[in-house]
Amino acid sequence: MSYFSGPTVTTALGLGVVIAGTLPLFGALPPNRWLGLRTRRTLSDTHAWYRAHKAFGWVLVAMGLAIAVLSMFPTYPVHPALLLTGPVLGGAAIVWVYFRYAA
Repeated sequence: MSYFSGPTVTTALGLGVVIAGTLPLFGALPPNRWLGLRTRRTLSDTHAWYRAHKAFGWVLVAMGLAIAVLSMFPTYPVHPALLLTGPVLGGAAIVWVYFRYAA
């Protein structure tokens, strides 16, 4: 097994998603035109910007922790339903945050 095996890289990816999710939680992502959930409402209202990004930050932290923990217990072959769970739940969370806070 090499140093950069599948579970090691996937665990690091999960921890990277956790770190990316903590940035909006601490208000480290100010309103801008390049990065984030940029809608008419979030760009015009600073309070809406921070509420939407804080909600999505929690989603990213939960997804990153799930990726990191589940990658420590690799099973082969991976069932296709497990591969679709992350994108489906992540997409649903993005839609929820958008309609709840940004639309």
